[in-house]
Amino acid sequence: MEYFNDLAKPFYIPGKKDTAILFVHGFTGSPGKVLLPSQYLNEKGGYTVSAPLLSGHGTKKEDLEKVHYTDWINDAFEHYDQLKEKFKKIVVIGFSMGGQLASIVAAHREVEKVIFIEGAFYQHKDWQIQITPVLQFFMKYNQWQELDEKRKTDEYLMEYNVGYEGMPISSIVQFLKLRKIARKCLKKVTCPALIIQSHQDDSVHPKAALYINKHIRSQSKEIFWLNKSLHLCTIGPERDLMNQKILTFLENEDYA
Repeated sequence: MEYFNDLAKPFYIPGKKDTAILFVHGFTGSPGKVLLPSQYLNEKGGYTVSAPLLSGHGTKKEDLEKVHYTDWINDAFEHYDQLKEKFKKIVVIGFSMGGQLASIVAAHREVEKVIFIEGAFYQHKDWQIQITPVLQFFMKYNQWQELDEKRKTDEYLMEYNVGYEGMPISSIVQFLKLRKIARKCLKKVTCPALIIQSHQDDSVHPKAALYINKHIRSQSKEIFWLNKSLHLCTIGPERDLMNQKILTFLENEDYA
């Protein structure tokens, strides 16, 4: 496979604990966007972290057109199962669309804890996304560039913002189908859950955090709000604060 950037490659960082983390990136993104928190959790917590590359990602956006939403589900299950062969406990962390896959994995597999980071259960300007089943017949690609321009500040480590600048409209249809299934799976999530959401998110509407919190059946759950970050909080100004919170959640036995 020819990756368009070295940071687009899947990674596996071995740790010392019997708990491994499956860290799933978002729609049109890559493992590069979740590398910094993964390194932190490995270095500070001793966790093994595996970040797969979802089908159709990391190469060229045309490859995304060939992918069905079930391919992403199978990717998540496959990498969970691989980790489960070696590790007693598995934590699943999902960023953006990865949060959808985290809910599906947590609903159908044995998961110790689950973390949703800007979980894509509601989008800004959602009406535009909802018309994509029709829009795909008139428009082939759409661009992320308007959003990314907002993030080009010194506070954001943009070299880790590795993903497609645009996306096939037909792939958004697959995204919506995945979201529909993920929403249904939330009611089957019972493990301890941490929901991380920024009030300033420019991609996922903040009410997504409230939606997740309302529908999961976890007895132990918490919403952790960020105040300065845009959608890419994993590389944004509050990344250290977020990483510390995740580690506290994983280490604290009160979250059980």
